[in-house]
Amino acid sequence: MATGSRPPGQVLRAGGLDGAEVVPISGHERIWLAEGPRGPTVLRALGPSSRDAAWVHDSLQRVAGAFPVPRPLPIFSGASWWFDGDRAWEALSWLPGTVVGFDPLPALERIGAFLAAFHLVALEKHPRELAPRPTGARLCDLSSIVDWAKAPAALGPGAAAARMRDQLDRHDRDLRALAYGELARCVIHGDPTAYNVLADGDPPAPTGLIDFDLADLEAPVADVSFCLWRSGRPSKPVRRLDLDRVTALVAGYHSVRPLSRREVALVPVCLRGRGLQMMMKRINLGVQDVGPLAELDWIDQHQGEILDAVAAGVTE
Repeated sequence: MATGSRPPGQVLRAGGLDGAEVVPISGHERIWLAEGPRGPTVLRALGPSSRDAAWVHDSLQRVAGAFPVPRPLPIFSGASWWFDGDRAWEALSWLPGTVVGFDPLPALERIGAFLAAFHLVALEKHPRELAPRPTGARLCDLSSIVDWAKAPAALGPGAAAARMRDQLDRHDRDLRALAYGELARCVIHGDPTAYNVLADGDPPAPTGLIDFDLADLEAPVADVSFCLWRSGRPSKPVRRLDLDRVTALVAGYHSVRPLSRREVALVPVCLRGRGLQMMMKRINLGVQDVGPLAELDWIDQHQGEILDAVAAGVTE
């Protein structure tokens, strides 16, 4: 796969972009912006399977007319994704705005409200027959998809594997106790942190939700927790949550889509689930990185405080 200046020629030819101006998007090795016949086009290299691309693009197409998400562009002979024999490539519309990240504006309340508005649209557009993402890692399935044979290589010697098994067991018990599986599901973003929210204007307001690389079929409350995993921290390197930030984001969300008592109780549980997802993927890829375990330990040690911060957000 080409990185940096230009994608492979066969990809550009397949999308009718071989004569177009194509520039890499800053900070990304596998995403480019091209000036194509359908206007500004985001071209991105995906994984080795085209099944996920088809699922994600179908989901985006359902929502794109009602909420600012990238629209699939059918530049590959009528399709918006193409498989080159090695990996899938996607073509999406470009959305204006600047990534929010840890910028102070828009405030986290606005980010939470924006996420809630997306969920309202996703719930409305959700077809009953929609199957989960083909290669997803849903919260209820984590225990069954960990490849424990690869755990020693990823977790190293010591008690890390035992800690993760214990975390998974408690995660499953908590999901069952709170009847997570009975909640309505829809297509969630999967990683709706402020790093995947665009903003524009003066003062800046959210204008777009991008990068649906981890989208799946879950209860919307899972997305709230997935957002908090990163955007609930005071800064990027810190491995603990800022409880005021938790309250602020939940308050904004609750003002648009009120959270039930069950969903409030599930936020800390789904936070743990996000960390377990990350560890599961590292194990299954054989990547040695136990960083998320430290964050999981912090979440476990502060479950009550996190729950209080979430509850404060639904009473403000």
